Amino acid sequence: MAKGRVDIGFYWNLGLLFIFPLFIYVGSFNGLYGVACALLLLGILLFIPNWYFQIYNVCKLKIKAYTYIISIVLMISLVSSTISFLFQYFVDGYLMKFIIFLVSFLTIYLGLIKTYNKNIVTVFKKLIR
Repeated sequence: MAKGRVDIGFYWNLGLLFIFPLFIYVGSFNGLYGVACALLLLGILLFIPNWYFQIYNVCKLKIKAYTYIISIVLMISLVSSTISFLFQYFVDGYLMKFIIFLVSFLTIYLGLIKTYNKNIVTVFKKLIR
């Protein structure tokens, strides 16, 4: 929203205010798994409209470039999560599993982000200052 179009984000979120409860309600008939599946379906259904109304209208970024950027972050998250999930099988106790998962995920994720996005260090330095 750096271009000053906060009205687009406001109306988008206002629309989501009515859509989210509907999907959660319908998904709740199948328990927690149903809610998770309903929210996943909602995310998939809203991918293109979200791009069009919030990204394309503001900065004219093409869908191919947007999908490419999203796919890089998604793949890094999937790799980090999978490896971290496997690490937790070697320890007992919920707290230790959580700590192992968190530390390994952050280490792998930040390492991969730094490897595949060379500018991330300079961006974070600018944000901190």
